[in-house]
Amino acid sequence: MTTLKTPEGTTATGVDRRSFLRVTALAGGGMVVAINLDADLFAQGPPAGQMQANAFIKSNPTQAQADANAELATYTGKPLKPDLVAASFKEITFTNDPNAASLKTAADQAVSLGLLQPVNLDGIYALDPLNKVLAEAGESQISS
Repeated sequence: MTTLKTPEGTTATGVDRRSFLRVTALAGGGMVVAINLDADLFAQGPPAGQMQANAFIKSNPTQAQADANAELATYTGKPLKPDLVAASFKEITFTNDPNAASLKTAADQAVSLGLLQPVNLDGIYALDPLNKVLAEAGESQISS
């Protein structure tokens, strides 16, 4: 944290550039992009719909990128450049694993920056429904 002088001449405590970059990287890492797919896919509910969405993204990356960009454009008023979306997708791992370790890392970073009080994340994920669908699909089950 840094003490800043405001235009009014008062002081304010703020986040220095390095901390800001760390927080925005943390927030960016947690950003979720919604993709409009067939409503029937999601009618199956999580986690089956999630598994099919991930399979679609992996087997149709160009279409998934276009769909995500179109969805973003509905919120922002204009789409991103396709090459930016493609580069962003290369930095994202689409997985059925909720990756509890990454949530703990993110929480620890937020605590170290003073953005979050220490929290116990043990048992935060209910993996039974996911593991049932994974087993039915013949895929490896997830552990916490």
